[in-house]
Amino acid sequence: MEIFGISLNSLFSLFYQHLWLMAGFVLAILLVANIFQHQRQSSTSLAWIISIVLLPYVAIPLYIIFGGRKLRYLTKNKKPIYNHECSLQLPANASQGAKLLCSHNLPPPRAGNEMRLLYSTDAYSELMKLIDSAEKSIDIEMFILGRDNVGRTILDQLCKRASQGIKIRLLVDALGSFSARFGMLRRLEQAGGKVAIFMPMIPIQRRWSANLRNHRKLVIIDDHTALTGGMNLGVDYMGPEPDNKRWIDTLTLIKGPAVADLMDVFSGDWQFAVGQDKKIRPAALPPESGSSRAQVIPNGPDIYGDPLYDLLLSAIYNAEKRIWICTPYFVPDQGMTRALKIAELAGVDVRLIMPRHSNHPIADQARNRLLRELQRYDAEIYLHSRMIHAKHILIDDNFALTGSANIDMRSLYLNYELSLLSDSPETVREVEEWMCGLMSDCKRENLLEHSHLRRWTEDFCWLLSPLL
Repeated sequence: MEIFGISLNSLFSLFYQHLWLMAGFVLAILLVANIFQHQRQSSTSLAWIISIVLLPYVAIPLYIIFGGRKLRYLTKNKKPIYNHECSLQLPANASQGAKLLCSHNLPPPRAGNEMRLLYSTDAYSELMKLIDSAEKSIDIEMFILGRDNVGRTILDQLCKRASQGIKIRLLVDALGSFSARFGMLRRLEQAGGKVAIFMPMIPIQRRWSANLRNHRKLVIIDDHTALTGGMNLGVDYMGPEPDNKRWIDTLTLIKGPAVADLMDVFSGDWQFAVGQDKKIRPAALPPESGSSRAQVIPNGPDIYGDPLYDLLLSAIYNAEKRIWICTPYFVPDQGMTRALKIAELAGVDVRLIMPRHSNHPIADQARNRLLRELQRYDAEIYLHSRMIHAKHILIDDNFALTGSANIDMRSLYLNYELSLLSDSPETVREVEEWMCGLMSDCKRENLLEHSHLRRWTEDFCWLLSPLL
C-alpha cells in the first residue's frame, strides 16, 4: 500500500525517526535546563553543552551518570561529619584560614600533635609496624586497595591481626578498589574483620553514583595514631624496597588530639557505607603527643559548601611571599587561575611542581594551556620525569597543606577528600625541605614554545577540562 507514492513501511519508518528525533531534542533541552540549574561553574556548563550538541549519543548518557555536581539527593542519608559548633572552640590566635574553615562547621585547629612526613618505603614500613603493634583496633579507609604484592601483603597482615582478635574495619571505594572487591576482601571477613564498600555503582544498590567517589586515604590505629595523605595501598605508591619506577607520594603520620577529628571522618563514612543510622558523636580527644597544630579538612557532599576551595582561594589572595603547589593534576577553575595570576603580579613567588607526564594524558593536555598562561606571568613550572602523586601546598611561612585532594575540579567540588592544615613552623619547614629536594630533581621548561597543532590539542582538552 502506498500513500502519495510512498510505501506504508517507509512512512512508519519516517514517523519513528521523527519521533526519536523529537524525543532526543526534548531530552537535550531538559538536560541543558538541568545544567543551567545545577552547574555552578560557567565553564562546566559550557563543556557539557558543547559535548551534548556535538556528541549527543555519548554525552547524554555520560551526563545522566556523571553530570550532577554534588548530587546531594543521592547522599541525603549521609549525615554531616561534624555536628558541633567548632567556632566556640577556636583558639585566640587562630588564623583567618582556621576561622574560614570553622564557618563550614569543621573542627578547630588542635594543638599538641606529632606530625611527620613519610615517603614510599618509610610509609610502608611504618604502616606494617603500626598494624603489628595495634592493641585494640585498626580502621582503614582507602580509595585503592591493589591486587598486587603490596596490597595482598597488607591484607594478609590485616587477616592475621583480625584472627588474633583485633577489631578490623576496612572501607574501600567501589570504583577505586573494584578489582579487589571480591575474593581478596572475603578473606578478611572470614578472618573476623569487617568490610564495607563506599557508594556501590550498581543501580540495584540502595545508594549509588559513579560520579561521587571516596578519595580519602586514612588509617587509624587504636584511636590515637593515624596515617593520611595521597598514598593508596598498592605497589605504585609504597613498598618494602626503594623503586625508581614507583610514584612519588607521601603520607603524614599524626598522633595527638587531631586524630579525634579523623576518627569522626571514618565513623561518618563507615556508618553511611554499612547503612547505620546511629548519631555521630565527637570522639574523645587523644592526649597531646607533640608541638604541631593541625586542622582536619574533609571536603565533599557531606560537608557544607566547598571549604577546601574557599581556603585555597583565600590563602592565594592573601599570600605575601610564596605559593608553592605540588600536585599530579592541575586543572583548576578560572577563579583560582586568576588568583594565581594576580599573586604573581603582586610579586609573590608562585611555583608549580608536577609530573612531566601523569597517568592521565588528557588532563596533562588540559593543564598545559593553564601553565602557559601562568608562565607568561613569570610563574615557575617544575616538571619531574617520574609520576608525582603527592599533594602539598605551601603559602608563605605559615601554611602547609597535605592530603588527598588534587588541584582539579573533581577534587575541589565532587569527591570526598581529606586534608590536613598546619601552621606550625616545624611542619612548614619539613614540607619546604621536601619540596626543595623535589624541585632540584625537576626540569624547568619554557612552555611558551609550542606548535600550533599542540596548542589546538591543548585548547580543546582545556575546553572539556571541567568534565575531567
